[in-house]
Amino acid sequence: MNRRRKTFSPFRRESDRARNFPGHRAAQRTFSQTLRDMSFGDILPGEIEKRIVGDWITPEEASAAIREGDGSGVRIAILDSGVEIGHPDFRGRQLDDDLVMDDATLGDFGEGEGEDVYGHGTAIAGIIWKVAPEAGITSFRVLGPKLAGRTTQVWLAANEAITRGFHIINCSFACGISGHLSLYKEWTDRALLKGVHVVAASHGEEPEWPAHFASVLAVDYSESDMDEGQISYSDGRMVGFTAAADGEVPWKDGSHRSMTGSSFAAALMTGIVARLLSVYPIRDPLLLKAVLRRVYGGEENWN
Repeated sequence: MNRRRKTFSPFRRESDRARNFPGHRAAQRTFSQTLRDMSFGDILPGEIEKRIVGDWITPEEASAAIREGDGSGVRIAILDSGVEIGHPDFRGRQLDDDLVMDDATLGDFGEGEGEDVYGHGTAIAGIIWKVAPEAGITSFRVLGPKLAGRTTQVWLAANEAITRGFHIINCSFACGISGHLSLYKEWTDRALLKGVHVVAASHGEEPEWPAHFASVLAVDYSESDMDEGQISYSDGRMVGFTAAADGEVPWKDGSHRSMTGSSFAAALMTGIVARLLSVYPIRDPLLLKAVLRRVYGGEENWN
């Protein structure tokens, strides 16, 4: 992950009138009942082949869904450097949409031409499609040829993805500028209320965003001897999930590179989430995170 930052322009905050929380004061309601009502009362938008869920899914059911799911009907927004859709690895594939914003068009999204100005976004798409081959991907190009971006562009792209009803937003980057925290907090809160899952990369415990918000599914890369594709969870850390995403990935100009890092670990997690959602359309990001903790945290997290 490249940590180079640029400045941003302030934006007007979204009205609180859109923030309608369900009531939590009904008598004799258990925590699990409230979670069920919040998470499955409304089905995710899109064309997911829905499996009606009336109860908390078990770790075994979630694990089975991750094994059997293929991402069908799940729509993913990749905020990155673009996706080179003409790459040989993507033969026969198409992006659902390709949106571009740069300094000259700040605030407006132009139609892209299936290009990646760096190679990073192509790698992210390649990992996601390898894990969840039937997922739909839209590219929001917010990072430039040096893999640097602006918080304004991320803010606008994320809000556009939320408005369009994407199921997952993949953010394989991080910002550590404290003055930018409020803008990241704003759109991640909106994603939480709209039932949009945000997966973000982070390395270590130094505060950075969007990963270091409780509603975000933050992922670091594994420095242990985990097998490729393996995920684990440890309590007591802001970034509790780690994933082994080492290996060859598609890159710019039809090439390949051997890469490792939290960016690619986040993409692996996005693919896993897409597989799970294609079987169980969980809308609540907090519930999804709790389910994954139970799956990857061992039996001590199952109770």
